[in-house]
Amino acid sequence: MATAPDTLIVTGPNNQQVSVDTVLVTPTGGTQGNLVVLLNGGTVAAGGALTMFDSITPAGSNAATATKITSLTTQLGTAASTTGAVLPLAASLVGKTRPLLLINSGTAAIHLYGTVDTIDGTAGATGVTFTNGQRVFVTPVAAGAWITGPSGTIVA
Repeated sequence: MATAPDTLIVTGPNNQQVSVDTVLVTPTGGTQGNLVVLLNGGTVAAGGALTMFDSITPAGSNAATATKITSLTTQLGTAASTTGAVLPLAASLVGKTRPLLLINSGTAAIHLYGTVDTIDGTAGATGVTFTNGQRVFVTPVAAGAWITGPSGTIVA
């Protein structure tokens, strides 16, 4: 007897069961691919194609050398308070993705940069302080602009 896949989806006009590795999906602004790839960390958005989850260690001391954020959910690990992480370009994601969730699970506050984009009105090259033990949603609202929330600030 053949082994059935762990995950099945009911689809089609006759409610047929199919495996997630045979269902094709096209994320908004993205490229068509198998659903199983999307569910297991595949890309979900155009303009830089963000993965679903990543864990990074902040590095660098400015927007040019900071660790790049490339996922919808990013856990920031322990790093020195002089290090940072940089958001992708807002222009490539505005209207194409949900807010990014950032979690600073490290032992120190770090800097969050926006490269050429502002973060809550602060110049991206200046960056904002992202306090350790905090989490925040950041949303690209226009080309060149990110906002944080829901509290309106990422500094505790």
